[in-house]
Amino acid sequence: MRGDCPLNRLGAGAPIHLLPQGEKVQNARPLARAPRPPHILPDKVSTPMTAAAADTVPYLPEEALAGVRSRRVAAFLIDYALIALFMAPVWLIVAVLGLLTFGFGFALFGVVFPLTALSYVALTLGGPRQATFGMQAMDIRIERLDGRFVDPMTAIVHTVLFWLANAIFSPLILLATLFTWRKRTLHDNLLGAQVVRASISH
Repeated sequence: MRGDCPLNRLGAGAPIHLLPQGEKVQNARPLARAPRPPHILPDKVSTPMTAAAADTVPYLPEEALAGVRSRRVAAFLIDYALIALFMAPVWLIVAVLGLLTFGFGFALFGVVFPLTALSYVALTLGGPRQATFGMQAMDIRIERLDGRFVDPMTAIVHTVLFWLANAIFSPLILLATLFTWRKRTLHDNLLGAQVVRASISH
């Protein structure tokens, strides 16, 4: 049995007015808009990096970039001298294979340098210290802007991009570090990496 409620006497399609028509609600507050999500990454990142993009990467003191260019050059010379030393026993092995295979093994001489160099880079630049032996001697290391670890494959790609950039644009492309954000090279920018002083950045 339904109670004697005024709503029961209304038809099924009759409108229900909670307030008399024409009457306004007093002290009504407008609905608050939901806050916009923070701007984390810029739509476009230019070189040198924009201020908005710079705010998304960890702070780095200026001292961590002091002398990085000259230290990278010195580290390069040290590393390639070490690679030449490591290549000597590999050359010997290839020479023996060439003699045993009636000259066919001599074709491996063409891959001795890239195989040795990339193995060296993968184990050092992609290792726990994130630096080759030359870089360690010059107190510099590589790091990614997103904070992730530079694994051996990333280290290999970094080196291959360095070779390609020098082959396509000549070594003069390294002069770009005079104008880029945080003295980064072209291959640094492509991989989202930077080279800093190891004893100061951390």
